[in-house]
Amino acid sequence: MCTGEQDFNTTSITCDEAANRCNVNGTGYPICIAGTRGEGADCSDTDEFYCGLGDLGVAECIVPANHSCYNTMCWGNDTAMDPIPCDQTTNRCGLNLDGTPICIDTTRGDGIDCSGVIHQDFYCQNNETTGSGICMETPAHDCYDDTCTGKDGFNTTSLS
Repeated sequence: MCTGEQDFNTTSITCDEAANRCNVNGTGYPICIAGTRGEGADCSDTDEFYCGLGDLGVAECIVPANHSCYNTMCWGNDTAMDPIPCDQTTNRCGLNLDGTPICIDTTRGDGIDCSGVIHQDFYCQNNETTGSGICMETPAHDCYDDTCTGKDGFNTTSLS
């Protein structure tokens, strides 16, 4: 986005500065000049990031927060729309122009921080309907089992 100067300081025009640069003409009106790169943001010294645009089209390095447990689905603008699977440990959610969800493989996505759980021991689980991450605390005991036994139709199956 290019912004003008003087009498045109509230006038902005669209300009993809990946291959163009902004300038102003003799009256201060914004112009987009093809052939050279323009302004941007240097994100190379940051953690995982993706590029976004802030107010007035200014480039930003967006660094998603680290989470303990990550979500597994992306939702669209319309809640009646079915979600799509998306492991947000290494992907993030976005929207197409029509509001349908997409899974983007650039950086980690949304989740939940489990650092506030009462016990330090927890494991991650996901809500089957929403895909939201859930911190499952493991209760502290004095003595622990050394086998895992199945449930329902598998109640005679054990693992050591």
